[in-house]
Amino acid sequence: MPRLLTVTAAIVALGFALTATSFGANRSWIRAGIPLEMARTYKRAGERFDVDPRLLAAIGLSESRHGRARLPGVFSGVNFAGCCAGPAQLCVVRSCGRVWQHYRMDGDRDGRSRVYDRQDAFATAARYVVALERMIRSSRPRLLLAAYNAGPGHVRRYGGVPPFAETRGYVRRGLRLMKRLPR
Repeated sequence: MPRLLTVTAAIVALGFALTATSFGANRSWIRAGIPLEMARTYKRAGERFDVDPRLLAAIGLSESRHGRARLPGVFSGVNFAGCCAGPAQLCVVRSCGRVWQHYRMDGDRDGRSRVYDRQDAFATAARYVVALERMIRSSRPRLLLAAYNAGPGHVRRYGGVPPFAETRGYVRRGLRLMKRLPR
């Protein structure tokens, strides 16, 4: 009986240690205004597709304030432009490439892929970022953010961040957040 108690105590202590370590690593994410569940979502999707989770957090900030924005298209329907949906604001129509239909993933592995489910949306966003790296031939966060926002064609056409005010702001905001988060 004492041996069983010792083993049980060791398992409980290990669980607390892992939780404390995980929380410590997430503390700076929380301070940056990222909800803990979204931080976990970005990290899971990043690990699955070998994408920097800080880049996914930068996308999440601009696209939906980490899934908290009450704008059209985040929880249902499409955005004001009539093209994108979900917390990662993935294109769902032909005019912008039907990104969701081409790259959709079941991020939470529940057997369904839904653009409004945060885990599915950011697993898809991570997969799309990998495709963007190939399309623009770069893994630089500044160019990936620009390609996610303005499209890879514009990044190639301008040889970098396009001169659109919205895209420049998107890139600036994203890089600022990435600098605040630990690697």
